Amino acid sequence: MSYENRLARFDADSLMSAGGTVDTAAIEKFIAEISVYANDPSVQRASLARLLALEGRAYLLLGKNSKAETLYQESVAAYKGDAHSIILARRLGLQSDDVTGDNALLTLDSAVDLYKAKKYLESVAKFDEAFLALDSFYKSAYVEVRDSAWGLRNLSESQASGNLLILKKISVLQMLAITRSTTDLLYNYTSGKPLSDKELFAKLVAAGLLNPVSQPPSSENAVVENDIVTKYISARFLWNLYNSKKKSSAAINKYSTRFRSQNRKSPVKDLDVASDDFDAVLGCVENEFMSLEDGVNFNGEKPVSALEFSEYINHIK
Repeated sequence: MSYENRLARFDADSLMSAGGTVDTAAIEKFIAEISVYANDPSVQRASLARLLALEGRAYLLLGKNSKAETLYQESVAAYKGDAHSIILARRLGLQSDDVTGDNALLTLDSAVDLYKAKKYLESVAKFDEAFLALDSFYKSAYVEVRDSAWGLRNLSESQASGNLLILKKISVLQMLAITRSTTDLLYNYTSGKPLSDKELFAKLVAAGLLNPVSQPPSSENAVVENDIVTKYISARFLWNLYNSKKKSSAAINKYSTRFRSQNRKSPVKDLDVASDDFDAVLGCVENEFMSLEDGVNFNGEKPVSALEFSEYINHIK
């Protein structure tokens, strides 16, 4: 895998992680390898400029701005106008000459800037423009960022605050934070008070919104605050919240009651009638809050991304 390919993946991964978290060990290994190559006296000046710029961008991902700036100056001294050198200067907040740089790479960097600025629709357009002109590995690296921008395009800046909605996996606490920030469904439980995430969790647990309804609550089927949210957990919370909103607690376990009394098989291939969340899954699917991915299976243990959960919760009116 080329140095540019690897750097692109590090950069894209940092955009899709909470707080810009990076794989420090992998980036340090990358730096060690590229610095050896950059010190080879046979490397041409233009190639050296790119290697130094890529190394500088790697240091920048580690938060080592001073070292990144030194490498930028060395890159410019070797050869002016390299696209990665220009991108490094931009991200360091330095002036650079954008004369001979690869326009497609600069377009890609503009897409990243727009994504960071939460200008999602503009970001998508720039990503698509850049992908047409760049090597395919750039699309492979950044396509998840582009798709995230597309999914976030209709959200207001306040809803997308804190970059919470870019997370690939979320905890139960984060699920509740998304619900609170993107809907008013929890107002009856908070009365508009600024509760902490843990205080909110405690209130909703006390209200039974995280309990199973198809089987009695127990220590074995309890949900805790740091659990990774799966489709089952999402369905449980959505179904409880929906019935609480509708004040229809009598109908909350209507599916399991009916199917058990009639000794019927589950209509969902990978969901047993005896499941803790049988009612929640059938209720969410029937009301179109969630769907069967292939028309027959629910895949309940699959982790849910923040954006997927946001789409689920916004189906409840």
